[in-house]
Amino acid sequence: KDGAGAVLAADALDGVVGSVAALLTIEPGYADAVVAALGQLADAVAVDSTDAAVEVIRYLRTEDAGRASLVLGGGEAGEGVRESTGASGALRSIPDGAVLASSVVSVSTAVGPGLVSALDGVVVVDDLVQARRVLEVDPSWTVVTRAGDLLAADRAWGGSAAAPSLLHLQAA
Repeated sequence: KDGAGAVLAADALDGVVGSVAALLTIEPGYADAVVAALGQLADAVAVDSTDAAVEVIRYLRTEDAGRASLVLGGGEAGEGVRESTGASGALRSIPDGAVLASSVVSVSTAVGPGLVSALDGVVVVDDLVQARRVLEVDPSWTVVTRAGDLLAADRAWGGSAAAPSLLHLQAA
């Protein structure tokens, strides 16, 4: 069942802002990387508060309408951040040849902080060779390639093209 589609089609739900795909603008050449970095959030629905998220989840359960990933808002919208912090909150240097994933997206609504935080600690590089080098130097990064492969100290994801996400279709 398409829970996200059911939520977006429902008229009676307060606080639903829209699909994440419709709320992001991605710089050309970075869509695959951003989709990989966001994972299931690439097809999520943006809501403006925790209360809205609770209402959406209750709706999905009551209507047996499936499941949906949600991104919660609560702050100023705008450009992506240009710096990244680790778990300690200290600023980290961007690896050579990499760009912050959050710096290649612009968010068009007040759900920006939720989307940008999903990209915190994620850098984009050209290929897997460079991704591996970044992790060797600093394994605290999550590294995605422009082709959409993801490497981190605790997980990896990639391979040939998957079915396009809603974000892919929006960016096209």
